[in-house]
Amino acid sequence: MTKPHRPPPAAAGSAQALQVIIDNMSQGLLVLDAGLCVVAYNPVFRALFDLPEELLRASPPLASIIRFQALRGDYGPGAVDEQIARRVGLFEQRMPFHREIERPDRQALELRCNTTPDDWLVLTFTDVSERRRREKETAATATALRAILDNMAQGLMLLDRDLRIVAHNPMLLRIMDLPGELLATKPLLADVVRLSAARGDYGPVDVERQVADRIAVYRHGVPFREEIERPGGRIVEMRASRAPDDAIVATFTDVTELRRAEQHALAARDAAEAASRAKSDFLANMSHELRTPLNAIIGYSEAIAARLFGPIAARYAEYAGDIAASGQHLLEIIGDLLDLAKIEAGRMEIAEERLDLRALAEESLHMMRERAQRAGLAMALDSTARHTALTGDARAIRQILLNLVSNAIKFTAAGGTVTASIADAAEGGLTLAVADTGIGMAAHEIPKALEPFGQISGPMSRRHQGTGLGLPLVRSFAELHQAAMAIDSRPGIGTRVSITFPAARRPPPLEERAQA
Repeated sequence: MTKPHRPPPAAAGSAQALQVIIDNMSQGLLVLDAGLCVVAYNPVFRALFDLPEELLRASPPLASIIRFQALRGDYGPGAVDEQIARRVGLFEQRMPFHREIERPDRQALELRCNTTPDDWLVLTFTDVSERRRREKETAATATALRAILDNMAQGLMLLDRDLRIVAHNPMLLRIMDLPGELLATKPLLADVVRLSAARGDYGPVDVERQVADRIAVYRHGVPFREEIERPGGRIVEMRASRAPDDAIVATFTDVTELRRAEQHALAARDAAEAASRAKSDFLANMSHELRTPLNAIIGYSEAIAARLFGPIAARYAEYAGDIAASGQHLLEIIGDLLDLAKIEAGRMEIAEERLDLRALAEESLHMMRERAQRAGLAMALDSTARHTALTGDARAIRQILLNLVSNAIKFTAAGGTVTASIADAAEGGLTLAVADTGIGMAAHEIPKALEPFGQISGPMSRRHQGTGLGLPLVRSFAELHQAAMAIDSRPGIGTRVSITFPAARRPPPLEERAQA
């Protein structure tokens, strides 16, 4: 605007400084005179509303600016004159106010209108888009957190440093049976404990002493975890931990069903262990009771077959031989049952000694050679290990070999081969394996073969008598030696069972010890 006289130099300097301030404001500024015409504005205002410079320099009335915006669609659909009248009318009241407006690009502006003594209006426009975005995000987060809290399976309570309950969720009210109207007042924890104690939640106690004790725990015992039994038998697990600003977060979880399930599981385990012990004791006792008469049967039948007390008919001698063989087979089964019972009962102890695994394998194969020859099978021992010294129980390892070779003979047709092998294993271990060219097993049959009394059906499975205890005993004896058992089998190709003893069971050869 123009002045009739040039201002003094000091005044001109002040006006220039004021203009610099206005031009560099972070807010948009628009000054209207008493007639609501533009007398001053700054670049931020023009940029916020995307107005042409020539329009503002002409000191237009406010109505012209609003018309320009309405015509280009800033206010959306509607009669232009009505849009102008409604907005101009707001300023014609000459009253201070502030409000938020939204630009077409969803930019949020905070408008503040202030009046001057001569009825001028000073309008400031602040871009609050980022602040509003953050507020919306915060509100959305708060809504999500509230939804989470409201739907938690745990009760939750937030205490400030004065132990005042400043927040809680609905589950807390249900689990601890607390009145919502009380917690809505943000009471002190002491008031809630006092209510619970007075109605008997803690049993017959001194109420104020109970309050003091609970408050002491929250003041000096955090973090803590404890379980309490609610009236009616419900069990609640309480946990408390520190939060920033000395706040405390406490959670309350109903663990009644979990504890019942644990009790049932413990009871079932105890019952299973008792049943297992009873079964093992029964097998051990029966094995002992059966061995004595069986030994007599075997001894007498062998004496009859050998005609120690005089001649008998050939058929009777044959029968006596069959009786002795059957008795011996039954005695072996009883021995297997007794071993299995001892292992399951945890009573099997191994006699540790230094062994030569190769010599033990040769001895075992020699014991089975006649059976293999009768079945028309070839047997071999292949040892590639650098040395075959091993620490273990000779009887148990011999039983491993005998059971594996016996199984291989049982399931291999005439003309096939059974091979025992001893080889170095990874990480210094030693592997004992027995492989055959028999009928093999499918992958789904292997777990069954490892079960006590589990047998695989097939045309050759009954060529020799058996109980299905061989592989389970092999696995149990291997585990007693901390050895790993593996079965590789394919139908029509054959089976390979390997036992890998750990390096800790391989003592150095005697010559190395002598040199050391």
